[in-house]
Amino acid sequence: MTAAAPFKSQTPSPSRSLKVRAKATADAYCRRVSPCHLQNTRSHLLRPSEPPAVDFDVSVKNGVMIKAGESLKLPAVVTGRPQPEVKWAKDDAEIDKGRMIVETDGKHSSLFIKKALRKDHGKYQISGTNSSGTKMEQSLAITRFRHNGVMIKAGESLKLPAVVTGRPQPEVKWAKDDAEIDKGRMIVETDGKHSSLFIKKALRKDHGKYQISGTNSSGTKAAETKVDVMGQCHSFDGKCR
Repeated sequence: MTAAAPFKSQTPSPSRSLKVRAKATADAYCRRVSPCHLQNTRSHLLRPSEPPAVDFDVSVKNGVMIKAGESLKLPAVVTGRPQPEVKWAKDDAEIDKGRMIVETDGKHSSLFIKKALRKDHGKYQISGTNSSGTKMEQSLAITRFRHNGVMIKAGESLKLPAVVTGRPQPEVKWAKDDAEIDKGRMIVETDGKHSSLFIKKALRKDHGKYQISGTNSSGTKAAETKVDVMGQCHSFDGKCR
């Protein structure tokens, strides 16, 4: 039943009445009156409740990829009645309030980092809590290299460590210049969210772009870094080849 103005529903004595004060808020008063209708004996304010609902913005729902020094913004929407209390966390722990800024305006809440550091990779969670319970959501993954670029000499060893997170844990794949890596010379070790590519003795042909990707049921995210391999210097002529 709907009404543009407050309405009253009554039953015979002993009577009870129901008044809806405002359609927009749906607040309701339940009042019991005495048989002679002379005085109120009991009155309650009834407020409908809704459990929290939490959703990351579509731009970050499937994961975020950033580099050190770039800014990070994680927008989300938290709804419920009464409006839930919002809390943010990183890897199930309290956020760094000295560097991470949270802005909440009504149902909209965002976490900001002005200049991201390498340690900022990981899982970011947002939760909403009201009288009906708690709901939590987390960004799928932040995939990043520990290096923005590597420069080595031919003959030196190369190690490219990366972090890949997600739920369920993503399947990890490595590539070089968008092609399959040389598995005869390049070794990949993956343990949980940590994955590294190794080359024992780098050659000039090993320069290029190395890519790592993580794939799970929510999608795929990839990151890349550049490797420069300089010619090896020989002491007898001081030249590099």
